[in-house]
Amino acid sequence: MKSGLIAAVVTLIALQALGATPDTSKQLSDATKPFNCLDLRKASQKLPVYATNIANKDVAKTPEGGPFKRVELICKEMYCETSAKEDFKLVYAPGNPDANSNGYVQLPRIDVATEFAALQAAASEVRLLAGAQACGASALATPTMALVKYDSGASIQSDTFNFSTDGRLTSWSRILRDGTSQHMAFNADGTVAKAQQ
Repeated sequence: MKSGLIAAVVTLIALQALGATPDTSKQLSDATKPFNCLDLRKASQKLPVYATNIANKDVAKTPEGGPFKRVELICKEMYCETSAKEDFKLVYAPGNPDANSNGYVQLPRIDVATEFAALQAAASEVRLLAGAQACGASALATPTMALVKYDSGASIQSDTFNFSTDGRLTSWSRILRDGTSQHMAFNADGTVAKAQQ
């Protein structure tokens, strides 16, 4: 994240808390100049990638066959795409119907702590960028919740984040312009408590 944006937002919050009403539009405008629609688009695309990886960490058999393949977001200049990574581990689970003759199940190599930390960082980035109105987005935020609304040209209508009092992401909901939605709640260890499509 860009330190100029963080400093401008912190300054704005501090001045508002003191009851000051300075003209901060130039501060925020200057701080967000390095950001464009691509920054917000990248941050918002990271959310389903990390969440999908977490949700599928124990999937040994997909409809396509074989274990779930960890998804990565690869961005080059103005374009981002997802890529499936074939990186698996063997887990001894002789009672599992997907176990081989030696009792081992092939699972995706997904570190939940790393994926959840990345998910939380992406949520914070989306929240800050939308709060600075990058790419026409807006954010209504409290310490434990943020509702991000995207510009009407975006395929995403909104993202809603809920946080614990210590700042940990507890749930994320997304509504797309086509009416579909997704909701995920997270346990304290970052695993998925509940997911709905």
